[in-house]
Amino acid sequence: MSDMTDRIMAWMLVGEVGESSKAMAVKWWSAERTIGGYHALDRKAHPRDPADFRRCLLLLEVLPECRERMGELRDLSPMWNALVDRWDEIERTFLDEAPERWREPGCNWQAPRTYSLMHEVKAGVRV
Repeated sequence: MSDMTDRIMAWMLVGEVGESSKAMAVKWWSAERTIGGYHALDRKAHPRDPADFRRCLLLLEVLPECRERMGELRDLSPMWNALVDRWDEIERTFLDEAPERWREPGCNWQAPRTYSLMHEVKAGVRV
C-alpha cells in the first residue's frame, strides 16, 4: 500500500469522517477503488454546514499534499465547483470563528458566519 492509502485507511478507522470528506478522499485516492468498504458512496456529497466543513479540514490535515489538488474536486458537482472557488474564504472565516480547540472531538462551538457564507455559495449554484 502507498503512504496515501495508509493515511486514508487510518483516517477512515479513527478519524472524524463525513460524506463530504469521504467524497474528497475517494476522488484523490481513486474513484474506482473502495476505501474501508465504501465505494465512493455519494461522490457528489459536499460540506453542507460548518461541522461538515470541519471534517474536510481534518482530512486535509491528514493529506496536506492534497491542498494543491483541490481543483480536482470541481468535476464532482456544480456545488463542489462553487465551494472550491471560495474554499480559502470559507476556511479563513471558519478558522476566525472557531475556537482554538476546533480539532478536538466533541468540541462545542458554533460558526454562524461560516454557515451563512456556505449558504451564500450554495444559493449561487444552479443545478
